[in-house]
Amino acid sequence: RKAFSERIRNAGSMEERIRMMEEIREKERQRAIDAFKRKLQLSDQDWTVLKPRIEDVYNMVYPLPAPRSGADRKGTELDQHRSELREVLDNSASDTGQIKATLTALRAAKDKADRELTKARQDLRRLMTVRQEAELVLCGLLD
Repeated sequence: RKAFSERIRNAGSMEERIRMMEEIREKERQRAIDAFKRKLQLSDQDWTVLKPRIEDVYNMVYPLPAPRSGADRKGTELDQHRSELREVLDNSASDTGQIKATLTALRAAKDKADRELTKARQDLRRLMTVRQEAELVLCGLLD
């Protein structure tokens, strides 16, 4: 942590600091995901099958905020619709029809994301023992 703090202080620009923070956030996510292997007492062979599914659910339950820089700045489809709704609401000239259409699109994107999460959870749950499922319920990955 001390070395990281020093690197942040010595960063040449705000963009470099942001990039460094995004890197550390990604490393922390990977550590959290890798901890499931121990928590669920998985063999290396089982882990190769389950890790992608656990990552999918984890990323849906705990999504990363939209990047602050780079080509992927808009983030997820849901982030894009939220951003569009914010722009429409911030524009005092927006009429009720524009607001309603943008709100409807956001709700549709949210429903789609909810369906994808439900399916990913079902796919993961089918591969778990009851004990493993209970651990993932306590961790918030399964419901």
